[in-house]
Amino acid sequence: MMTSYFQALGKAVKSLTITLLRNAVLFIPGVMILNHFGKLNGVIAAQPVVETLLAIICILMYIIDIKSAGQ
Repeated sequence: MMTSYFQALGKAVKSLTITLLRNAVLFIPGVMILNHFGKLNGVIAAQPVVETLLAIICILMYIIDIKSAGQ
């Protein structure tokens, strides 16, 4: 949802950042790390863990964007 928000505002770099964080920077290492600790359960847990971290990052990006738009 935040990817679409930033795309609609013409902020492609922020949208791309969210996509890269989700698919490469957080998910792949998350699968590897959680697989090491929890085997198959770790792989299954990787998606909700990554999405939670990404939600926090997106909220911070949104707050920063709103504050910078008001100035």
